[in-house]
Amino acid sequence: MPSKKSLEFIPGKVVQCTEHLRRVLAPNPSMMTGPGTNTYLIGNGDIAILDPGPKNKEHLKALLKATEGETVRWIFCTHTHNDHSPGTVPLVEALQNERDPQIPIEIIGLPAALHNGSPLSSHDRSFEPTHPANHGDIFDLNGLTIEAVCTPGHASNHVCFYLHEEKILLTGDHIMDGSTVVIAPPDGDMKAYIESLELLNTYDIKHLAPAHGNLIDTPKEIVAATIAHRLKREDKVIVAVKTLPDSTIKELVTTVYDDTPTFLHPVAEFSLLAHILKLKAEGKAGETNERWRWL
Repeated sequence: MPSKKSLEFIPGKVVQCTEHLRRVLAPNPSMMTGPGTNTYLIGNGDIAILDPGPKNKEHLKALLKATEGETVRWIFCTHTHNDHSPGTVPLVEALQNERDPQIPIEIIGLPAALHNGSPLSSHDRSFEPTHPANHGDIFDLNGLTIEAVCTPGHASNHVCFYLHEEKILLTGDHIMDGSTVVIAPPDGDMKAYIESLELLNTYDIKHLAPAHGNLIDTPKEIVAATIAHRLKREDKVIVAVKTLPDSTIKELVTTVYDDTPTFLHPVAEFSLLAHILKLKAEGKAGETNERWRWL
């Protein structure tokens, strides 16, 4: 079971979550990141680091201190949003400068997402994997087995990582503790997101280790509830588009997100657009001059 210490949110402090999983919180709390971004240390002795977090000197120091006397073999990144992967380059440089430079560090993940051929501003262009992650890739870490699970939706290059021995899925931003995930087009895709959630039901998962918040020990219930929440929101989108034809996203958001505080509506507009684009892809909604109607 996860340690009660996993409830602690103190930047830089090492929290032992399970036998093979530790957490170090980055000092980047915000409305979007909650208490901050979790960096996970997997294994003991020979270890992997997942999501080095933002480019932050204090967090870098904390990670170097947390891994003293250990050998970092792998760095995994769930995706290249700016609170997850920018810490990779300075971490690799520091590890190779301070420790044996002859020991290679493999960087696993997918490069920054592109839109119309150009990197998106919300993505970290400094991240360059030495091994691009493919769905089903298996990595052996001194007896521990880590599997890449491609889960596009929140970001087109999003990958979860499954630790077989403890049946833990490290979810990145695919699932968060205590909040829903923002799906922001053009990179975010609601149809892909729901399909990626359904994919998780094919894995034997005991715990979810999210990038924001605590370990979750009711994975099946959370996955089911997340899918149900998204489909319930989609039903409200359908009703709104039918009853308020030729409305803009800004006009629809007050109806579709009438259960959400008004100050969050600008963020909610991203996910609302993602829902409508899903309906458009399914041939159910159409748009003229950014005004939406039911087909």
